[in-house]
Amino acid sequence: MKPPRSFAHVDTWVFDLDNTLYPHHVNLWQQVDARIGEFVSAWLNFRARKRACCRRTITGATARPCAA
Repeated sequence: MKPPRSFAHVDTWVFDLDNTLYPHHVNLWQQVDARIGEFVSAWLNFRARKRACCRRTITGATARPCAA
């Protein structure tokens, strides 16, 4: 994994929570979700299937235990 980038030079953050900066059709949040999933998988050394299962369990999307 690459070393984390420094954001020390950033003094202002802008979050587009209502699609005013990026239109809905570019699927920005799906891309963000995928990148977060990739990071977590690499950091925890999870396979994609196990990550998806554990994420559903953690977020309450399923009551079944993760067996992947």
